[in-house]
Amino acid sequence: MTSVCRSKLLLAFLIVQAALGGCASEGLREVSLPPPPTINPLPPAQVSEAPRKLFVDLELKSARCEDYSPDNRRCGNGSFTAFNNLNRAAAAVVPGDRVLVRGGVVRQQFLPTVSGSKERPVIFSPYNGESVVFSDIDKPAWFLKDRRYLILEGFRVERVIGWARLENAHYNHVRNNDFFEAQARGTTGGFKVVNSHYNQVQNNRFKRGNDSLVLQASDRNLIENNRFEWARHSLLSVRCGNYNVIRNNRFHNERQKAMEVYDCEAISDAPYRLDATKRNLIEGNAFVHVRAAGRPHKYNAIQYAGQLGILRNNLFHDSRGGAVNLQVYPDEALYNYGHRIYANTFVANRCFALIDRSRGGAKIGGHVYRNNLLYRNLGCSGQGRQIELLWQDIDRKRNLLTETAPGFKDEQAGDFTPRGGSPLIDSGVFLTHAKQEGEGTVLAVTDAAFFFDGAGVPGVPGDEIRLEGSEATARVLQIDLQAGLLTLDRPLKWHEGQGVA
Repeated sequence: MTSVCRSKLLLAFLIVQAALGGCASEGLREVSLPPPPTINPLPPAQVSEAPRKLFVDLELKSARCEDYSPDNRRCGNGSFTAFNNLNRAAAAVVPGDRVLVRGGVVRQQFLPTVSGSKERPVIFSPYNGESVVFSDIDKPAWFLKDRRYLILEGFRVERVIGWARLENAHYNHVRNNDFFEAQARGTTGGFKVVNSHYNQVQNNRFKRGNDSLVLQASDRNLIENNRFEWARHSLLSVRCGNYNVIRNNRFHNERQKAMEVYDCEAISDAPYRLDATKRNLIEGNAFVHVRAAGRPHKYNAIQYAGQLGILRNNLFHDSRGGAVNLQVYPDEALYNYGHRIYANTFVANRCFALIDRSRGGAKIGGHVYRNNLLYRNLGCSGQGRQIELLWQDIDRKRNLLTETAPGFKDEQAGDFTPRGGSPLIDSGVFLTHAKQEGEGTVLAVTDAAFFFDGAGVPGVPGDEIRLEGSEATARVLQIDLQAGLLTLDRPLKWHEGQGVA
C-alpha cells in the first residue's frame, strides 16, 4: 500500500499494514485558507461554425491572402487564409481556430488579443513539426495579458529579454516548448506568471534563465513534466501563490538554487502579502543537483517558507547546497508553518538533507515528517550528520535515517526504487487514522493536512485513499483542515484508529 497514488518517479516506502500512532495537527485549528480566485466572465465571443486553420508564413509578401497553399507556401492556388505576421493572425481568430506557423524566425513580441473558450480553445503551433523560433526580442517574447483558453505548443524561444509573461491570464496551456537563454536579470523572471490562475505549463524545457519560472500572486496552476536547467538565482519560484501543483519535474542547477517558496514584500511589481503562500503541492519531482555552498541557507534544492504545504514523493540527490531548508528571514519569509513532508528520498546530499535553523518568525513550526528516507547525506563541511533541525526534531521512528545500503534497484544509474527484499518495503507508518467508527462519504481523521483534494487545478484529481486492511479505495473531493474531514467520492466503512494512506 502506498501513501498516495504512486508517482512515476519513486516511492521509497510502502506503507506498513498496521496502525502505528497518530499524527500531529498543531497549528491547523485557526488556519485561514484563501478562497478560489475571482475571475470575471468573458464577454460573448464571435464563434465560427467550424474550427478553422489559419496560417502564418513569414515569407509572404502580402499581409493577408485567402487562397494560401501550404504545399508550395504561396497565395493564389490554395484554399486557406494566411498572414505574414503572427499578431495579425492572432487578431483574426475566433474560439476554436488553430493557427499554424511555418518554419522561420519570429523577431516580434507575440501579443494575442483574442481569447478562446473552455470548449473551443485557440491553438498556436508550428505547421507539421517545422522549426519556429522566437529570437532577439527586447521584451518578453510572449505577452498574454487578460487572455484565456489559449494553447501554445511546439515552439522554441531563445536569446530574448524574457520568454513569456502571463498577466491576469487564466486557463491557458503552454506545452512542449523549448525556452533557452532569457537575458533579463533581477525580478523580471524568464517565464513570469502574475495574477494568473488555472494555467498549465507542461512538458517544456527551461535553460539559462533568471528565476526561470515565477508564479507570483497566482493560484491553482499546474507545473508538470518540465525540465529545468541552469539559472541565475532559481529555477522555479512560487511567491505569495496558493494551491499550485508542482509535480514530476526535473531540476538541475549548477549555477545556484533549484526552487524557492515564500511570501511577497512589495519588491518590483509584487504586492505586499504575508502568510499568503498556502497549500502548494510539490510531488514526484527529481532535484538532482544544485551548486555547492558553505552555508545551509544559500543554494538549496528547495528554500521553503510557505504555509501548510505538502512535499511528498520527491527525490533529492546530489544537492550540494542542501536539500530542503525551512527558512525564516525578514520580511518575505516570516510565516513558515504546518507543512506535511513525507515519502521523500534524500540520497547523497551535502549541506544537510533537511535544514531548519530559523529564528524569530511571526509563525513557525507545526511541521510533520513521515516515511522519509535519508541515506548518505552530509553536513556542509563533510561531517556525517544528515539533518540540521535546531528547533524541531524529526521523529526517527517514523522516518529512516541510515548509512546502510537500503536496497535500491540501481543506485549508480539513479534508480532509487526498492528492489525485491529491500528493508524499505512495508517499513513505513500510516499517515493518519480514523477518529471514530463510522461509514459514508465524510471521514474524520486525526490529521487531514497530508491530503490534497485537487483544489480545482486543471488535470489534478484529489488523492486516492485506502484504509488499513481493506482493498477498497475512494477519492478525496474536499478537505476541511480545521475539522479534520475528508469528503469522498464513494462510501467507505471504518473503525476508530484505522490507518489511512
